[in-house]
Amino acid sequence: MTNDRGAALVTVLILIVVLTAIGVAMVNLELTEITTAYNQSDAMAARTAAEAGIARAIYELGNNATWPGVTTAIGDGQYQVTVTSSGTVRVIQSVGTRGGGRRQLQAAVKALPPFTLYAVLANTTATLGSGNSGVTIRNALPSASAGAVQANNRLGAGTAITANTAGATIVGAVTANGAITGIACGTWPWTCTQASGVVPVPRLDVDSAAATSYKSRAMSAVDPVDGLNLYLHGGDATSRCMSGGAWTFDAAHTQQCWDKYISDRNGVIGAGMAGAVFFVEFNNGELTRYRIRVPPPQPNRTVDCAGYSGLVETLCIRASPATDDTGAVVYPNSALNQVTGTIVAFRRVGGGTTVVGDIALENLSLRSAGSAICGDYCHVSLGGDPAFLAARQFLVTSTGAAAAQRKVTIRGVLYTLAGLDNPDGSNNLQGASAPGITIQHGADLVALVLEGLLMSNGSITIQKSAVNAGTVAVEYESAVTDVLPTAFLNATTTRTILLISWSSGD
Repeated sequence: MTNDRGAALVTVLILIVVLTAIGVAMVNLELTEITTAYNQSDAMAARTAAEAGIARAIYELGNNATWPGVTTAIGDGQYQVTVTSSGTVRVIQSVGTRGGGRRQLQAAVKALPPFTLYAVLANTTATLGSGNSGVTIRNALPSASAGAVQANNRLGAGTAITANTAGATIVGAVTANGAITGIACGTWPWTCTQASGVVPVPRLDVDSAAATSYKSRAMSAVDPVDGLNLYLHGGDATSRCMSGGAWTFDAAHTQQCWDKYISDRNGVIGAGMAGAVFFVEFNNGELTRYRIRVPPPQPNRTVDCAGYSGLVETLCIRASPATDDTGAVVYPNSALNQVTGTIVAFRRVGGGTTVVGDIALENLSLRSAGSAICGDYCHVSLGGDPAFLAARQFLVTSTGAAAAQRKVTIRGVLYTLAGLDNPDGSNNLQGASAPGITIQHGADLVALVLEGLLMSNGSITIQKSAVNAGTVAVEYESAVTDVLPTAFLNATTTRTILLISWSSGD
């Protein structure tokens, strides 16, 4: 009996130990589950806090593009936000914490001045399309703020935007400070308003004495090929045009000086020159046409800009080599094919705000195959400066048929002052009555592609002038807004924020 009682006691003790172990294990499991639940709750709360930090940063950057970040409590947690800047890009890092939870999120955004969201921005009026199809104006940014056209109507014309949708395909918002004809806002698939506020057009420093002005930069720059500057002004001792020898051009031959420079570079300029600015300043009343001196008894011969006979103070961007009126080639490589940088045509009249200087693309139907690098013509400026800057007008008037399919591409900001450099108290342009950008493209088989922003202090006209296979495309290019001129960034403190990427840093 004693042995039986001992065996039973051992069995009971073993059972107690087993049950105790099971109980402890169950308690530990329950505690683990409770701890896990708390940790999950903390992790979810931390992520929510991190998301709140991203949202806070986007809001703050819209009002102040230099907002550096903040650390602040949210409920019983907190978020710590830091912002780093590179050009117009802001990288937002947000760390959310609560209890034992920690989550990190990162977003990259662009902080853009509102006026840089439009493919076409006219400070007065805009005319888009004709009865001939083949014009496209497109803004494909993934944002409700993406604008195709804005016309400020600064001078109070009856109609701010005139659109012919039979001849122009317009993709994106159309807004104006005045009447829009040709588009029914009620059925437009994007934003369409005739009651938009004036969008500022910032004034650029073209010719001040500051080292940062475009003129100063051209005068101080050096082309490594020959050691001469990039300022072209016939008869001016500070100019490339008066450097002696073959570079002696008088006050009536600034265009010839330009043609020689382009020919010497085989139609390619700016390659390998960071931030190159080619500044052309004609003399008062100087003709784009110039006379070539030849020995007697032969008469002197005239060199003209095809399609633009008799223009005054207008830089001719040649589509074919410069020839005289007998057909003899004067500068065999003067057709410009590849540009990296900025071309400026500008002269200030006296000390006032009236400015002159046009840029004309020679009749595009004359263009033949360009450089091996570029194909036909390509012009790229993505370093914070415009591709073209004209004091008065940028002109394209082309007719006839090209010998084969051709493409002319300009990638960057196309900026014109329309004859008035007239800043207001905020250093924004006030509007000018003269045309600023005029595109009447009729060259058959030639595709004219403008990738970036078209901005003018005056009116903008973009039309097809003939029924043929030629096309005009104005396409918003987001790479153009990666780096913007300081004047653009200072024109307004507010920004439109565009999300580029979103990721978890954990």
